[in-house]
Amino acid sequence: MLAALVTAALATGVAACSQQQAPSEASTLTSSASASPVASPLPTPVVLGETNDSDPDSVADAVAVALSVHDARTDASSQTVWTRARPLLTGDLAATVQAGGGAEVARPDNRWAMMQQHQAHDVVEHIDRHIDDPVPDTAIKAQRQRAVSTRAYADNGWNGLIRTTRYWLTLTNVNGAWRVSAVRSTID
Repeated sequence: MLAALVTAALATGVAACSQQQAPSEASTLTSSASASPVASPLPTPVVLGETNDSDPDSVADAVAVALSVHDARTDASSQTVWTRARPLLTGDLAATVQAGGGAEVARPDNRWAMMQQHQAHDVVEHIDRHIDDPVPDTAIKAQRQRAVSTRAYADNGWNGLIRTTRYWLTLTNVNGAWRVSAVRSTID
């Protein structure tokens, strides 16, 4: 299952890369308003139902992708990603997410504003699973690191810069199913 999720996410990213021509230096530095619209790649699917709950790596991948992929065409706020990840979070963390209700933060980042302006969606370009100092899993706890690189694309030809978010995930085994109990992240 992990291989299927990762293959689907990476295949979408690879397909996205093969469908897009490399942007010229000018289009990277300026708006694509004058460029002819080019079909954008499909958004990266976040298929939580295909996650193998008995595999902490599968759950870590799914949560990291769910928290990284935004879609301004359908997401009510930049925080909707947490609602998508909620089924794979432990009770306390899921309750915190539910209490927030996906409400927008007081000052969402400029990337989200640009995505809204262009009605853009994220595509996963790379997932790095390297762990600097791996901690051995126990029967009830596991630690995982993920770095998810995404790029926003819009149907009008606009695309954003690559954004890499690094996650440190603590997973807890709840009745045989791994769930994320803590998340720490930074954006490169």
